Amino acid sequence: MPYKDKEKKKEAQKRYRESTKGKFNAKKNQKKYAETEAGKEIRRKAQRKYRASSKGKQTNKKYYKSDKGKLQNANHQLKQKYGIDLDTKQSMFDTQNGLCSLCGLKLRTMRSSCVEHCHTYGTIRGLVHTRCNIFIGLVEENPNLLKHIKLYLK
Repeated sequence: MPYKDKEKKKEAQKRYRESTKGKFNAKKNQKKYAETEAGKEIRRKAQRKYRASSKGKQTNKKYYKSDKGKLQNANHQLKQKYGIDLDTKQSMFDTQNGLCSLCGLKLRTMRSSCVEHCHTYGTIRGLVHTRCNIFIGLVEENPNLLKHIKLYLK
């Protein structure tokens, strides 16, 4: 409501400032608290509680079945295991022309191919079929296996 009298307007503004004092800073203070360790721990507890609830489980299940969730999960797995992301895996696939680095046959898709790596040093050797990856793992564990296979097949 507009005031014609300047004194009444000033008094109304003063009363308003007094009544709302601290209300606008509450959001700032809440944000600052959320960034502290205690605030983060409270948020983590609330998230755990929600995820444990039936609604949280349904939401989580629904998300990870979506395309976005599958991509995020695949990216997370690659980062955790090999220190690469999906873009790096795609560039490896393109560099290999979509062929298995062990047998040379065509890989079905980039997503279905395995990242072949050295278990001792963790270096990535290339993308291979699942069966080729299993074979390399068996041979790495027992290097004499190749000799035995060669003798067996003769």
